[in-house]
Amino acid sequence: MAFKWEDYLIWAEGIHSNFLLNAKAISEAELRTSVSRSYYAAFNIVRSYGLKSNSAPAFNIVPYFILRKSSAGRALPQYVKHFKGNLNANDYREANDHQNVYYSLLDFEMSLPKPQRRNLARKLQGSRTDRNECDYESVISKPLGAMVSKALQDAREIVDYINGLP
Repeated sequence: MAFKWEDYLIWAEGIHSNFLLNAKAISEAELRTSVSRSYYAAFNIVRSYGLKSNSAPAFNIVPYFILRKSSAGRALPQYVKHFKGNLNANDYREANDHQNVYYSLLDFEMSLPKPQRRNLARKLQGSRTDRNECDYESVISKPLGAMVSKALQDAREIVDYINGLP
């Protein structure tokens, strides 16, 4: 059975609710992890949607992977063949997955106004920046409670939007 990426977000929302009820009972590690898991929920839901062959035609993450493996901007036949049909997110991974998802979200769903596409992409990118800070820095540059609230709000907006697509 495939993991439901939204479960990360639901878990993080639960930690945040407990924090709002009793801040002393929640550790910094739990709050930092909430930022991280909320980002990964949004990232993996967008990524998985983009890898489905039946996703909205303008939102297809596959060309971003193919172009990275192309010559002179033309997709190489072996990579095009590799990407036919439905893909599982585990079928292909590379170090630039995060950037590929961000750029595919920028180009996605041409019926959606460009400012809204940019807004969703910026929220995902901002969440990644905060996730990196929470995961790798010993001192956080912003109030952690506010960072968690923003991460959850942005991730929920992205997840709800993607889940509402055909």
